[in-house]
Amino acid sequence: MQRAEYLPKALARAGLNQAQQAAFCAGLYTARTDAAMLHKIDVQAQRTIRAHALKASALSAAAAAPGGLISAATIPADLLQYLRQLLLLGQKLAYLYGCPELTGNKGQLSSRGRLVLTVLCGVMFGQKDAISALNLLATLLKDGSLTEAQRTELKEAAIALSKDIAVNLGSMIGKELTRRGLSRLLPAISAVSAGTLTFYTFYPKARALQQELKRVLCLPV
Repeated sequence: MQRAEYLPKALARAGLNQAQQAAFCAGLYTARTDAAMLHKIDVQAQRTIRAHALKASALSAAAAAPGGLISAATIPADLLQYLRQLLLLGQKLAYLYGCPELTGNKGQLSSRGRLVLTVLCGVMFGQKDAISALNLLATLLKDGSLTEAQRTELKEAAIALSKDIAVNLGSMIGKELTRRGLSRLLPAISAVSAGTLTFYTFYPKARALQQELKRVLCLPV
């Protein structure tokens, strides 16, 4: 997903006028912008979170509907769609709170994009290292006074943290897989339990990410 394609539409839905949209897309948005604009961004972010949470939940419920072994066989695919919704949402929230482009010319994630999304995913899963890495990335993105040596040092520190985050995510995703299996033990309620589990694990993760992005990207260094 490219920033230039997503952001203008999202800002228009948020109720920003054309001048505000242009300033935001040009990277001029900070917490010093009026509070009314920030409130509109927050509202749009919450709508986006709810839309992705409901979509992930509906897909989980549909996958679990048959119950039994058929339902169990869909668990890996269900987990993949859950993670896909988290990553798509993470990218959208990053753009809404001022992150620059994360993809290349062909719409594929750039190396910076992969680094940022790894960190965002870590934040959603509650990793403390991910909060530290996000602070480093925010400094890199916002502080134009850093020397090249300082930028290199901060980037290397963020990359080192992201490697630990990726390892820990593997363990956390394994636990998520187990929870999904347990939610489908009873065929009669597997669709309801799977959809509910998805919503109530997805939504808090997304809200936590929203608050961290708002804190680190919207505030001046």
